[in-house]
Amino acid sequence: MSVRQERDSYINADKDYIRFTILPTLKCNANCNFCFENTHSRKHMSNEDVKQTISFIQLEAIKYKKLRIHWFGGEPMVALPIIYRITKELYKFCKCNGISYKACMGTNLSLINDDNYKSVIEDLYIDTIEFAFDGYGDQHNNVKTYNNTNFDSFNHNLHMLDVLLKDGIAVSVRFNSNKSNYPNLLKLSEILCERYQKYQSFTPYLAVIVPTDIYNDTDNLIHPLEYASYYLKFFHVLQKNGAGMEVYPLHRNANFCYGTNPNSIVIGSDGVLTKCIASPSAKSQAIGTIWSGIQKNSVYQKWIYDHEINECQQCSIYPLCLGGCTNDYLFKSISPCKKEKYYLQELLIDAGQYMIRHHIDEYVFQ
Repeated sequence: MSVRQERDSYINADKDYIRFTILPTLKCNANCNFCFENTHSRKHMSNEDVKQTISFIQLEAIKYKKLRIHWFGGEPMVALPIIYRITKELYKFCKCNGISYKACMGTNLSLINDDNYKSVIEDLYIDTIEFAFDGYGDQHNNVKTYNNTNFDSFNHNLHMLDVLLKDGIAVSVRFNSNKSNYPNLLKLSEILCERYQKYQSFTPYLAVIVPTDIYNDTDNLIHPLEYASYYLKFFHVLQKNGAGMEVYPLHRNANFCYGTNPNSIVIGSDGVLTKCIASPSAKSQAIGTIWSGIQKNSVYQKWIYDHEINECQQCSIYPLCLGGCTNDYLFKSISPCKKEKYYLQELLIDAGQYMIRHHIDEYVFQ
């Protein structure tokens, strides 16, 4: 089956779920200098937008067996009353209509603590939390620069990671890396992987900080041609702590990201519908509003169907990336290339050496 056929089969397949990423606010209590949202208006959802968000999701969810909500921001916990309000109505609706309901949250974790985490998790039906480390110790704290300057975010996050995992919550930990913080983040990843390898619900991953319209620390950012050294060392940490061949990003894909999934929609804090959290409420990327509903306009069509990029057709990594980041390619006019392209040879050599060391004759990436 060709890549195009696999992609078409995925798009056209009946799905029993719909997924909404909701940004109840673009406000944040941290001040990370590299955040792509620094150019956006920092606002909460209005009362009218909250009511219409509930009505819009109910109208869409009634067609499916499962409703999945991803809370994002800004810092979503800044708008906790809005989240509670939306959750209460959606859960009640789902229960009355036999629809499964689950939620996850991307957060800086600062507003989740020993006193409230039980109610946040249970009352919001959250099964997964995602947060990031931006360095080790004060290196992380200096990036976050919370309004409360006495807040030790690093140790708070370490503590809450331990609490959440021991309480059965899945936690995805992102290591936001540049050249200056990478050595310390690698050290931190070793500590955490060794400590929490027994939890299948613990998912660590490395991410490189990328330039934005207002942030481009050229000397400190990791260049694509340098990826091999950084990513392979991280993979080795994971393998040292029980992971295997699955750490290598060599899986053939029928879908590249949630944005290219027909059943995934982003709801901005002003009610604008888009496909990607990297451009919340961007009018140029709008596929409707909570008032008008989903419009399968030219932008929608590009996200779902426009993956036949001419220059990609002969690339050996095309079955892995399907043309790379749609947001970059279609709307930013920059290279959409998946990072593995820049160190594919080193990646394959490293994977081969791992197979030899572990006497693996054949491995099929799922």
